[in-house]
Amino acid sequence: MESLQDAVFRFAHDVGSPLTVVRTLAQLLTEEPGLGAEQRADLNRILEASKDIHQKLITLREFAARTTPTHSDE
Repeated sequence: MESLQDAVFRFAHDVGSPLTVVRTLAQLLTEEPGLGAEQRADLNRILEASKDIHQKLITLREFAARTTPTHSDE
């Protein structure tokens, strides 16, 4: 049976990988010449939201690592 920690790490990876792609593409698009102010603002919102989600994934992994008993604790 999969441990909670393993499930959390898998979830974080499954969410984090496509999030990295979204973040990278948004960063690249902000460098496009001729980008309007509204489009740039939208991309910046995407970047800020992706940073927030990334930080939440880190916090979730840290929480799972602290609360999951090791074999010696069982």
